[in-house]
Amino acid sequence: MLYAKKHYEDGKLVKETIAEHIDNVIKVSDEIVKVFPELINNLDNKYISGRETVFLTVSLHDMGKCTRQFQTITLNPDSNEYWNFRHEILSCEFVNLIKLDNELKNIIELAILGHHEKDIHKLSNVCYSENMDLMSMFDIGGDSKKKDIYEDAHEGLYYYWNEICKILDYISLKYKNKFQEELNISKNFDNLGSGCNIIEQYYLNYNNASKYNYKKILLLKGILITCDHLGSGHNDICSINMDIKKYFMNKFSLKRDKDFRVNQYKSITTEDSILISPTGSGKTEASFLWANEHLKFNNNRRIFYVLPYTASINGMYYRLQEEDFSKNKVDIKHGKAAYSYFKGLLDKYNNSSDSMENIKKIEKEAKLMKQTSREICKPVKIVTPHQIIKAFYRVKGYESLITEFQNSLFIFDEIHCYNDELLAMIIVVMSYIKKEYNGKLFFMSATFPEVVKNIITAKLNINNVITMPNDELKKYARNKFNLIDGLIENNVEKIYHDIENNKRVLIICNTIKKAQLLYKKIKEKKEFKNKNILLLHSYFAQRDRDNIEEKLLNGEKNIRRFKKVDILIGTQAIEVSLDLDFDILYTELAPIDALAQRFGRVFRKRKSGYGIVNIFTEWDKGTEFIYNDKELKFLDKTLQKLHEYNGIDNNIVNDIMLQEIINYVYNDDYAKKIYKNIEIIEEKFSRIKLIPLLDYSRESQEFFEQFDGYKICPECYLEEYKECIQNGLYIKASSYLININEIKLIKYLKNNSIFKNIFKLHNGKEDTILVANSSYFDYNSEMGLEEKDNGIGLGKFL
Repeated sequence: MLYAKKHYEDGKLVKETIAEHIDNVIKVSDEIVKVFPELINNLDNKYISGRETVFLTVSLHDMGKCTRQFQTITLNPDSNEYWNFRHEILSCEFVNLIKLDNELKNIIELAILGHHEKDIHKLSNVCYSENMDLMSMFDIGGDSKKKDIYEDAHEGLYYYWNEICKILDYISLKYKNKFQEELNISKNFDNLGSGCNIIEQYYLNYNNASKYNYKKILLLKGILITCDHLGSGHNDICSINMDIKKYFMNKFSLKRDKDFRVNQYKSITTEDSILISPTGSGKTEASFLWANEHLKFNNNRRIFYVLPYTASINGMYYRLQEEDFSKNKVDIKHGKAAYSYFKGLLDKYNNSSDSMENIKKIEKEAKLMKQTSREICKPVKIVTPHQIIKAFYRVKGYESLITEFQNSLFIFDEIHCYNDELLAMIIVVMSYIKKEYNGKLFFMSATFPEVVKNIITAKLNINNVITMPNDELKKYARNKFNLIDGLIENNVEKIYHDIENNKRVLIICNTIKKAQLLYKKIKEKKEFKNKNILLLHSYFAQRDRDNIEEKLLNGEKNIRRFKKVDILIGTQAIEVSLDLDFDILYTELAPIDALAQRFGRVFRKRKSGYGIVNIFTEWDKGTEFIYNDKELKFLDKTLQKLHEYNGIDNNIVNDIMLQEIINYVYNDDYAKKIYKNIEIIEEKFSRIKLIPLLDYSRESQEFFEQFDGYKICPECYLEEYKECIQNGLYIKASSYLININEIKLIKYLKNNSIFKNIFKLHNGKEDTILVANSSYFDYNSEMGLEEKDNGIGLGKFL
């Protein structure tokens, strides 16, 4: 019996034969053929179909594991020997046993060759010496030792050749219905050829686009990797099997399409679209009504729901899990996905045990969920735009990503949240996906600058713009605005007055330092000792931020022991998809689109009346630090327009007014910046060559450096963090960390307020973590990371 896998799991020996693994992977490939019929058709050859090509590839991809060394050494946990040879080099030799034309043979061989090791240079080093001109290993000067290792591995197949032939017969007979004509697989060992020769040919010619069909190789490789992962994990591919429109009609007791809200009714189309609609008008439902029109023709299409922030994504994940059409059919993809799954599992199991054994089990399950989210299993993925863009930086697994992009539906929510550089990148990437992979697009936002709308419609060829009539828009007005001269910290008496009158008050500052200052001032007032006051900003460790958000959101829902929050003070972190409903807002001045987001947390769920949003007209150096010169001009323009509207229509804030201010603030100058960025990115894209089996680690690093922050640990949590790392609890360890951007990190490193801590692990290796020096920073779960007043002027960096 020949095995594909044999290992111990939880003390038990887990085994899977080659034949069983082939069956499992073929089962997944059959599902992929059903889910992506148009995709598979792209692999059609004049001799055999794309479906047959996929079958041959997945059937043969692990045949190299049949070699004697893999069976007796690699799979033997008790073996003292070490065998280090890539089984896929042997696996690709099996393609020579089937009569195929050269182009198709190359495609299948290279897909198999690259389904584990991604780089042809590293594969060549298995057969040839490093830093040596590539030559046939049989020529003089070849590496005789590596030649012997390869020949020994190749001959190891002959050792089990009779059993291998039985597996090949098993494939031919069991799956004979997969082929239009009889599948003839040669049983002549000498026909295998040399995997090293396949490597040599590709190494010497990979830049020759006329010799190799890159697109088909990448596509087939992506399909194979997906089938292999899902087959190994015994995961099924699922789709949305419910008519979403009918589901919503039943849910909202509607009798006909026209009973939907006007923006939702207009979204029942297959056209690429832009939806401009107020907060609370049902944009999410509208986007899925649009998706439903596409799913009618192929309910296996995948949906990428794109949001700007981790908090937004987590919130949408739990929301869609409660809808019958998407329950258990949603995955998330963002930088903290493993932690989000981990936290969800802790809540699910009700924190049943904090024992190390229990936490390890939960971490294992969370990691599996994260791994599965990378595959094609579930039809809805909620992602940040970076998770889409990264495919074109050739990060690990980009082939599977590109495979999933084919014919997919892309919904961009809160499109207004991106700066001009990222917006330009989104436009360029989506233009490419639309053209090359037949992606379908739906953009939506409550606030959409006219110039941005015009750029998106022009560059992405979108003709359907959905808006609401003005009389309908006015129905969503929930607030009145009030301009207050001066700085927020000099007007706290006004805030005190509303608190004393039992108003639920939301205070949003532009900097963490200012939010902490106001929190202390209000908390110190004896009159407010019975008030439930919380502080929320981005400089809390994740575990503490989770606790604050739990108190906040459960208080909103009146859950169990949680009391509604009377006063919430924080930064723009509050804006992000927290379902809050306060009576009054006090906010520092910000660009109009950010203000609109802040307004949305006041009188959010009220059917009548108006909340009050107070805007302070002056700003300090802290605001000047977080906003660049270009953004400070947005502040000036925002304030100018607010003054013009002051006193008109009782200062009611409606979407007509907001749209006019947005169009004034983000004008033709802003459009020029976006177009300039698009031009730069398009030029970069024109040089992109997605060549299979090349190491793009430099491009990958460039991508992560562009978007990823750095993680630091408050010194008071350092020992807990180290203990988690020592015990392999990496997800729990991340809960003690704070994200910080590169600019701030450089400033802090220069004066040693952040330092590197290097510590030894139990296995003798070393690990490193950046630590917030307790001589410079205080930290507690109430205030978060707070700079000490050492007279060195660090405050502006917070």
